[in-house]
Amino acid sequence: MHIHIRKLLAILAVFAMTLGFAACSASPDGGESTKMKTVQTDKGEVEIPEHPTRIISDYYLGEFLAVDVKPVIASPYALNNPYLKDYVEGIEPMNITSSESTLEQFAEAKPDLIVTITEADYEKYSKIAPTVYIQDGKRPDEETFRYIASLVGKEQAADDYIAKFNDKIESRKQEIQDIVGNQTVSILEVWPQEIYTM
Repeated sequence: MHIHIRKLLAILAVFAMTLGFAACSASPDGGESTKMKTVQTDKGEVEIPEHPTRIISDYYLGEFLAVDVKPVIASPYALNNPYLKDYVEGIEPMNITSSESTLEQFAEAKPDLIVTITEADYEKYSKIAPTVYIQDGKRPDEETFRYIASLVGKEQAADDYIAKFNDKIESRKQEIQDIVGNQTVSILEVWPQEIYTM
């Protein structure tokens, strides 16, 4: 009787351990992954880690840095932005030699989240890691910033940043008004196919 109980307890212990292992998936760095969450993206619902730690972004570097999140790989164009130069140490520039070299680099980095502005690369990226495609120009900048912050669980940091930014605007408003006077000023970003009005 005691032997049967011991055998049953041993089987139950093995079963419990198996369930425990099944409930924890391995993360790219070999540890247990964090919990997952479902987010709405411009490509539908995507399941991503609640708190991703190895992020690749081909465009939104400033938004991540503003909420104190440093991607492992980012666009070389963003990394060359003079306003970000004090914050980008340790971030690897995206290899843009070819599509194949980019994909190899991404796969080797073992990201747990890829955030992209490039719809054409979405399917390729999503085979490497959970990928969030954000359509360029679909949302106002502040909304895009808040959305990116929400992907990494930094909503409060985004609120704080926006509040400080608005305070800075108010403090400089009169100074700019004195320079501009009664003129109307537009800020334009000119690209070969289109022009953005800020």
